[in-house]
Amino acid sequence: MLRLRRTLVNNRTACLNAARGLLRSFGYRVPGQQPERLARTLTTGKVPEDLYGLVPQLATTALDLDEKVRALDDEVLAAGRAFPEVKRFQ
Repeated sequence: MLRLRRTLVNNRTACLNAARGLLRSFGYRVPGQQPERLARTLTTGKVPEDLYGLVPQLATTALDLDEKVRALDDEVLAAGRAFPEVKRFQ
């Protein structure tokens, strides 16, 4: 479960970095490391039309992956409650 989570996080990061890189190559900067910020930037209309077919797809993928990571976080916490050793680390 933890390996799956790590893979999802790495893919989310790759999507965000690719989207930022595309925007940066055209002189646009996107703040932060959260998919929500990238999505917010896309809705402001500041993205050039040439990139509007590519960047939103990356942002949508990053948001979808973010939801899956959060769901896995809940599963990991629930699974950890079954082990008394985990309670010592909380």
